[in-house]
This record gives sequence, C-alpha cells and structure tokens, in this order.
Amino acid sequence: MPRKILLLILLFLFFSFSVVSQTQSLTYNLFYRNKKVGTLQAIKKVEDQRTIYQNQTNINTKILFSKIKVDYSYFVAFNKTKLSKAKVLIEVKGDKRNDTQTILENGIYHYYEDQKLKSKIEDDITYSAVMLMLEEPIGIHKVYSEENGTFHSLRKVGEHAYEKTNDKNNVNEYVYKNGVLESGTIDAGIIKFRLELIEE
Repeated sequence: MPRKILLLILLFLFFSFSVVSQTQSLTYNLFYRNKKVGTLQAIKKVEDQRTIYQNQTNINTKILFSKIKVDYSYFVAFNKTKLSKAKVLIEVKGDKRNDTQTILENGIYHYYEDQKLKSKIEDDITYSAVMLMLEEPIGIHKVYSEENGTFHSLRKVGEHAYEKTNDKNNVNEYVYKNGVLESGTIDAGIIKFRLELIEE
C-alpha cells in the first residue's frame, strides 16, 4: 500500500511539473530610431491538445510633435494544429482602433470586425502572426493575420531569417535563434519599429 501511494504522489508531481514546464514567455524591447519606445510580451501555453498564444504590446513615444500611445492585445487559441479562435484589440491613445475576432464554426472561419461578420475563410489556418515570436516558421509560406483576416506571404531570405509581406506590400523581417524570434523589424502601420529579445 505505501508503495502505491508513493507512486501516485510521484505521478502527480510529474504531471504537475509537466504542465508548468509547458508555459513559455518571451519579452522584447521595441525601438524607434534607436530609442526604446515600448515592450512586447509573448506567451505560449500548452494544455493537452490546446495551445494558447497571447501577445501584449505597449508603445509610447513621440513622433514630430505628436504623442503616440498604442496598445496591442492578442489572444489566439489552437486545437491540435488548427486555429479555433482569435481575438485582437488595438487601442490608440486609449481609443479602440481595431476589435477583431476569428472563430471556427462548422469547419469554416468567420472573421468579425466590431462584432460584425466581414468574411468567411474556408482555408485551414495552421500558422498565424501571433506565433512568429515563439515558433520559427520552418516550411511555412503563408501566415494568417488575426488583425485583418487575411493571409500574408512569407519567404525565407537567409539562415533562420524570413520576410513577411502583407496585402499593402509592407514587409516585416524576422531573425530566429534556437527556434524563437531574436530580432525583427515590424511595420505596424502607425509606426515602424525594431524589436529585440531581452535575454534572461
């Protein structure tokens, strides 16, 4: 009997440790013209067949005579290898700029802006923009944008280096080390900035 109890305790500790070890968090500094203007935190949580990605970006700077304060919040869920739900909220100076959702319903994705259905997507979504910080896109050629409900093209331009082009021909650059994003140049529309991983 004591052996069974000991075995149960060991199994419980093993599975508890496994759940904790499946959470990954990365933090980046954001730079505009070599001046730090904000931070980006990327989190990945794996729970059985479900993977949750969360990004929180805060930018606070001054361009010419205008103060810019932008907050990006992403929540994206995958079941196994397919996106099941995504929510993006972008605020500029505290006012809502974008509020979008992508929801998988009966095998078809429904993309909403401000709770209004804007489009339906029949293609499978297996890699999305929120993943770019946490998983090197090896063998990936298109990336789903949770923000605007479209696919962006992705191409490899060097060893562990990639370029993503959106529908407005804005190009983002990504460089990876050990499977995660080490640095990049991001054109966020309002501001173009560089991000660098904070080594811990």
